[in-house]
Amino acid sequence: MHLARRQRWILALLSGLAAATGFAPLYWWPLSLAAMGVLFWLVHTAKTPKKALKAGYTFGFGLYLGSLWWIGNAFWSFAPVPVVKILAIPAVLLLCAYLALYPALACWVWQKLRLKGNGLGAAAFALLWMGAEALREVVLYGFPWNQLGYIFTNSLPLMQGAALFGVWGLTTFAALTGALLGAHNRKACAPVAVALCIGLFAYGSYRLNHAAPLASIGTVRLVQANITQNHKWDPRLRAKQLMQHVILSQTVTAQTPDATIWPETAAAFFLDEEPELRPHMAAAAAGHLLVTGMPRAEEKNGQTSYYNSIGVLDETGTVVASADKSLLVPFGEFIPLRSLVPGMVEKLTEGSVDFSPSAIPPALPIGTLGTALPLICYEAIFPAFVARNSAGKSFILNITNDGWFSHTPGPEQHFAMARLRAVETGLSLVRAANTGITAVVDGYGRIVNRIEPEQAGILESIIPEHIDTPTFFVHNLLSGS
Repeated sequence: MHLARRQRWILALLSGLAAATGFAPLYWWPLSLAAMGVLFWLVHTAKTPKKALKAGYTFGFGLYLGSLWWIGNAFWSFAPVPVVKILAIPAVLLLCAYLALYPALACWVWQKLRLKGNGLGAAAFALLWMGAEALREVVLYGFPWNQLGYIFTNSLPLMQGAALFGVWGLTTFAALTGALLGAHNRKACAPVAVALCIGLFAYGSYRLNHAAPLASIGTVRLVQANITQNHKWDPRLRAKQLMQHVILSQTVTAQTPDATIWPETAAAFFLDEEPELRPHMAAAAAGHLLVTGMPRAEEKNGQTSYYNSIGVLDETGTVVASADKSLLVPFGEFIPLRSLVPGMVEKLTEGSVDFSPSAIPPALPIGTLGTALPLICYEAIFPAFVARNSAGKSFILNITNDGWFSHTPGPEQHFAMARLRAVETGLSLVRAANTGITAVVDGYGRIVNRIEPEQAGILESIIPEHIDTPTFFVHNLLSGS
């Protein structure tokens, strides 16, 4: 079938948009695979590497526009400076234009290698696609949001593949099965794609059916106060918002938890500067521990550094342990190349001072619950970072604030990625969101309980113990480090 240049461009764009439907909240992953088949057909029928690059770039632009459009909500709804609101649309378009470079690179290299559009060519395409995704995770601070493998995160059996090869393996699998549907001998390749999907589902079902029961390592009370983002940093509401967390924490139930956990920056102040609020936090921790997100300041050699942190407070309100965020959000928590643009660009978040990254590996002892792997906000979207720091940890603790994204796919996508970290590592995930999705997930990705976005409440739950043996994904990653 011959298509004119404009028709190929339109088909690539529409296919990219169709592929985006595989991500949360729709999870139309068969459509994503079919769209990948169209892309592979466009690439292997392209007459030159340049035309293959254009097809990959246009597809990638549609893919990221269709799955990440909601990021503009952070600019439009909550930018601290009104003039920043007008950047909502161009910011999203620029981000998609940048991210599209990676699919374009994979398609260009494939055509440059003069490969054939058969089954072997489809396998090479899948490996190149994954290589481009790996670059996206590390280049320019990294932004691995919505790797293709996350289209399977609504299916427990299909998710189990992450225990073998992580989201990278699921991404390669999705690219391969999709490409097989678009191979020139697709009558022979399409049944192979279907067989692969059935095989992955069968493996996942077997793993789940033979999973040993997981005992409890303790109980937690997770607090979701549902504070709107435009009120979050209002100093006039600081005490009131703190009391919302305290009141929810003091809900009378049949069992006293081992720890009460508040979300990211639930304590939206420096603890040393607000001594009158400490007794209220101590009251919330009465009889157990309180874990809360909070900013932290540290002075060294006459200079003050600021950190996005998690603190563990005892029943007297004393901080007995803390951990700082390692992977910071560009333009949200710091301005890249700040020294080159002094005063010209402001963060999206409150305050003009940049946060500093932690210089030590993440670990947070929480009393009888053991040592948690603390992940603040989008640290949970980095599979290698999580896996390499998972050894010796009792569970994953992810605190976040997804209030930036309101009624958009953002909170569901963020939770899907964090959930897959549990499958990759075999550790349970304990997640507390200001608003978003607060949940407990076991090491097989099974949701023990959850609170939906835009709801205030508490979630009391056991924490299932980690899976006995390290997953193949973690074992290989750590042995190769």
